[in-house]
Amino acid sequence: MMEENKKKRLGPTHSIFMKSLAFILCILMLCVTAVSAVCIAAIFSGEIYVTPEEDMKKQVFSEYAEGLEYSIMQWYRTGSIGKIENLIESNNIDYVKIESSTPRLESFEYQKEKRGYGYMFTSTWGEVEDHPIWGTGFYEIGNNYDPNEYSIKFTVTVNIGISQDIENYDELYWMALLVEVVYALRFWIYAIAICITNNM
Repeated sequence: MMEENKKKRLGPTHSIFMKSLAFILCILMLCVTAVSAVCIAAIFSGEIYVTPEEDMKKQVFSEYAEGLEYSIMQWYRTGSIGKIENLIESNNIDYVKIESSTPRLESFEYQKEKRGYGYMFTSTWGEVEDHPIWGTGFYEIGNNYDPNEYSIKFTVTVNIGISQDIENYDELYWMALLVEVVYALRFWIYAIAICITNNM
């Protein structure tokens, strides 16, 4: 009888399930607080408050295009044009145009039908001879290179057009979505962090 009364007197704080639930909730709140702090630091370091969203997207897309340029140039120089076309069709790239100053490399141009690009990125590559740092090889030399600085056999210009509508679920889609989420929460993140901290 005494054991039954003792069980009745035990509150929810003595329940193993409730203790476990409270522990899990505390861990979740700590994680959300840590993520909030990281987001706030990233917002300030990325100059989110002073950079328009479109400019930030353009910067992110530019870095994405730079990551593709190396693969595109390797395929172009080895004649693997089909790989470039497959890349365009399966990603949020709408247009690629490659022009060469040497006749042994044919120009290449490919665009998806009935679509338009929102951002265009251009880079210049060159076959360099006896560069003091790089040596002889094929490198990205930039759009404002000085031809008198080192000997260049030929140049290749690459134009990459990012699709106006980011529809395919590739890396660029998630990068664009992340930018949109960060800009949507850039003012709310403080309120979220304060509410969670006060409830801990």
